[in-house]
Amino acid sequence: MPHSTFWIRETFVNADQNCRFGEGEWMDSGQTSLGSLYRSLRSEYGGCTGKQYIDRADGPPVQVGWVFRKRMKYEDSKDTYIREVWVAVSSTAPQLRVTNITWPWEDAA
Repeated sequence: MPHSTFWIRETFVNADQNCRFGEGEWMDSGQTSLGSLYRSLRSEYGGCTGKQYIDRADGPPVQVGWVFRKRMKYEDSKDTYIREVWVAVSSTAPQLRVTNITWPWEDAA
């Protein structure tokens, strides 16, 4: 059975200034294999410099994506910077999960 498409979320970082300047919403990549997704991202965002991981309470860290780097021009000048794009990957459509909310107006009562 063919795999459905992978979902991605991109975070944009100016590596020269060590600051994040953008983050997208989860979106359907249209890719049905990790290999084709990786090649597509590498073509758009530059060379892969590493993997993205998250820690788990019940085991070792798990890979959730890749980090890509490319020299880019600023939109408003001829100067350049190193742009990193951190791409998280999900095999299913991500769903918002909210737990342990404390509403601030409940404390005022």
